[in-house]
Amino acid sequence: MINFKEKIAELLAPLVPDLSAQEIRNMIEVPQDSKLGDYAFPCFRLAKVMRKAPAMIATGIAEQLGGDALFAKVESVNAYVNMFLARDAFLRQVTAAVAEEKDRFGSSTIGEGRTVIVEFSSPNIAKPFHIGHIRSTVIGNS
Repeated sequence: MINFKEKIAELLAPLVPDLSAQEIRNMIEVPQDSKLGDYAFPCFRLAKVMRKAPAMIATGIAEQLGGDALFAKVESVNAYVNMFLARDAFLRQVTAAVAEEKDRFGSSTIGEGRTVIVEFSSPNIAKPFHIGHIRSTVIGNS
């Protein structure tokens, strides 16, 4: 499946001077509000290098990225370039991955062969149950 941050970093690399694709990838954010896009790229760091206002840089980048098939919409909001992924391309990627991996889809081997600790709650029954017991209770329940 496509790593969208990597793909966006590759598209931004020629537009952003003096930053490697890895640095760009590390700068790409996922906005807390989905109305602001699927991914956002802040342009504050580029202001020193390009000697322009971050909002102007964001507008220029948004105009250049706007025609790419990966995005349904690219817009600049203040000093951020907000990117909305094209849903049909995303859905094709996910359904292809599900069809290929079948029952293994979403599974991983992270932690294989390592020790796991399972913690259970053991509150003192002679004392009242209180908020201090919640951590181990929730961990044990999960």
